[in-house]
Amino acid sequence: MGEPRLPAELERALEDSGAAERGRAQVGRWLAAQPDPEAARAALARAPERARTLGLLCAESRLYTDILIAQSSLLGELEARGAAFERAALAEQLAGARTPAQLGARMRTLLVTIGYRDVVCGQSLEQTLRDLSALADAVIERALAIASGPGAQRPAVGGFVVLALGKLGGEELNFSSDIDLLLVHDDRGVPAEQRSELAARYGALGRALVRVLSGGGGARRIYRVDLRLRPEGSRGPISVGFEAALRYYESRGRTWERQMLLKARPVAGDLALGRALCEALSPLVFRSYLNVQAISDIKALKRQLEARAQRRGDDIKEGPGGIRDIEFAVQFLQLLHGGRIPHVRARASLEAMDRLAEAGCWSAATRERARAAYRFLRAVEHRLMTWAGERTHRLPREGPALAALAGRLGFRGPDAVERMRAELERHRRVARRLLAASLHGMFREAEHGAQAGAQASELVLDPAPSPERIA
Repeated sequence: MGEPRLPAELERALEDSGAAERGRAQVGRWLAAQPDPEAARAALARAPERARTLGLLCAESRLYTDILIAQSSLLGELEARGAAFERAALAEQLAGARTPAQLGARMRTLLVTIGYRDVVCGQSLEQTLRDLSALADAVIERALAIASGPGAQRPAVGGFVVLALGKLGGEELNFSSDIDLLLVHDDRGVPAEQRSELAARYGALGRALVRVLSGGGGARRIYRVDLRLRPEGSRGPISVGFEAALRYYESRGRTWERQMLLKARPVAGDLALGRALCEALSPLVFRSYLNVQAISDIKALKRQLEARAQRRGDDIKEGPGGIRDIEFAVQFLQLLHGGRIPHVRARASLEAMDRLAEAGCWSAATRERARAAYRFLRAVEHRLMTWAGERTHRLPREGPALAALAGRLGFRGPDAVERMRAELERHRRVARRLLAASLHGMFREAEHGAQAGAQASELVLDPAPSPERIA
């Protein structure tokens, strides 16, 4: 005899997911883990909404399946957990965590709740990324409380702030992204001879925070934390002083570091200190002009990222025509215009696109093409990561994995893969041409030692480049 049939609503959910075969395998894992698989199957038949939720989540992510197996009551609670993700509510749900293991378990419960809102309720990708960011903010805040000492309920960290950079700073975090953090303590007015001791004390707190987030003490990792974007990189202190940071960025900060600070956002600890630092850094980030060296630096960084991506295969993030092309174009224009036009200063990429168009730095048509390309490429990235349960940007080359990706992106029928590939290539061309229009052609004469002429300047400031360059 073959396997017993799955309940009808569960089968429909698997077909609707676009990844039915893969989903069936995960549902089989979930059933096999139940104390009485036949009773669980019968219970699903009596609860069609719950059966649909299980099917869609299992087809979406192996990690979701793992969490539903580990937390047996969670499946029945998800519908009641569908409320908006607000920081205060998240903090309340995490407040009881006293150890990294407890914090990780609660974080994974909330992660599946986001998955439920994403694939069952059909909320927008932008909202899902904001939810993932809000969850990370709350987890970092609670991790800081745990790192501050046994039994701590609130972080005893006056004068210490955690700033998020990158995707988390822009509140557009991926499902399984690293989190880029900058740790800063208040050294204003502290005598020079006491600053080393202060840096050591807050550096110890920073290391404790990273241990909690990394699953110290044998716990499962919560987030991969990257502190290498701090001043001096891996050679610099774990926590940098407020005044030391200002001195560094003013006298030694490189163009890529100004670009990085576009998204800096205080998320835990002394938030007022973080806001003060961001305000103080603003004139250093948004200058009145970009010189040729700054533009060359941005180009060089982009080439390095693409060279690294090519070694990894077909990379949806950093390869040619990837997400980075659009982000670099947007960030370049923000650096270029932000000194004169404060309105274009925005952390989130989609909001920045809107503001660039509102300020006349882009045409409405350019903005719409950029937004459509960015949304599609981020959706591809999101679906790759949710299934894998880990950080990946590599597109599958062929076979069932590629077909499942196409289905989960909404492409159906025998030609689903071909149509997905065509749509992907169309958006990649937009991303590449957008970058070229904004950056690659800039100040070419100046790079070869000649004075940059009016034509180069007009290319940057042109709010409506010719359609063939961005379409």
